[in-house]
Amino acid sequence: MSQLKKIKWNLLLLAYSSLFIMGLIDNSRGPTYPDLLVTFNFTTSKGSLIFTIASAAGLFINLTSRYWLKWIGAAGGVIYSLAAMFLGSLFIGLSPSLPYAELTLFSFSFILGLGLSACGISMNILVAQGAPERIRRQVFAGLHSTYGIASFLAPLFIYLSTLNSLSWNQYFMFLSLVPLFALFALLPCTPKKNSTQNVELDMQPPFSLIKRLPYAILFGSYVGSEIIVSSRLVLFSQQARQISEQQSGLMLSLFFFCLTFGRLFFAFFPVKRFSSERLLMISLLGSMGLFLGGFYISLWLLPLTGLAMSFFFPVGINWLNEQFPKHANFMTATAMTSIGFALIIVHFLFGKIAQSFSLEYAIWLVPICSLISLVTLLTLPKRSAEDL
Repeated sequence: MSQLKKIKWNLLLLAYSSLFIMGLIDNSRGPTYPDLLVTFNFTTSKGSLIFTIASAAGLFINLTSRYWLKWIGAAGGVIYSLAAMFLGSLFIGLSPSLPYAELTLFSFSFILGLGLSACGISMNILVAQGAPERIRRQVFAGLHSTYGIASFLAPLFIYLSTLNSLSWNQYFMFLSLVPLFALFALLPCTPKKNSTQNVELDMQPPFSLIKRLPYAILFGSYVGSEIIVSSRLVLFSQQARQISEQQSGLMLSLFFFCLTFGRLFFAFFPVKRFSSERLLMISLLGSMGLFLGGFYISLWLLPLTGLAMSFFFPVGINWLNEQFPKHANFMTATAMTSIGFALIIVHFLFGKIAQSFSLEYAIWLVPICSLISLVTLLTLPKRSAEDL
């Protein structure tokens, strides 16, 4: 009970709500991607630009985070991110009916990327500020389970929209109302920049960029593997394995269900027997094993990678707070910056490999990224001496 009294509930409300909305929008892009390709008559390579451009916008947000966070604070970052998600979703939906349709699509993919990335940085910092250290791993798991819930619901909402004869772009127009509503609903509980609830952000680097690079690779590579599954599973299952649209949608829902279940489990049942580092290893090894099973034995094992992946990110962010208690905000921003770089690279590579070879080859980026993360984790120092 004493731990509950120390929780800053308004900060957690901002974090949980914004991540749910982010997950809903972010994971609506994958299922609608095949229809978008048809609407604009895009090749797979050109269509991948909507992901690459959004990732480039996210990279810009991450690289400048140490400046804008000091200016508007993490809570302000959530508010601005909701506004960007509203505009991005609305105009992506409107793009087919507007002049310069392709330019509109790519421009507002950039705007959407700004919002998604700002949300990703801000909500992790808000949880670190709002949750006591003793229960922080659980709160992080609970936070990222909201992303899993949203990810699970996104394909369902898309399916319901198709039953009502809505096209993919009409769906995005309706979807834009969600961040707009949240923007006004959350403003009353948003602390001001100079509020005592807005803990001072320490955005000073703990050590040189070269020494921070392995931590960036660790997180960037992992997220690359997760994003490829979430954004390309439908495309891969339909075009490479000739699975029906209904079955591929069910596979994506299963993947997101596994993500959600795993994160909720860690939120309500803290696994104290294993260290954070050991849990990260289990996650990466499990992801690679399930991928191999899904590729060679049964495609239905592929969405089960969500179980192994589910706890990597919340455990990983908590692990950063354990490793660098004096520089947790900066290292969180570093992790998010690396994700921006990684997403640009993997989206570009996936499109190029699929176009030059096949989807069968491109999907192998999933275990390759997991292996890179695992090797990086195994070679990291146990604890940074500079931060002791």
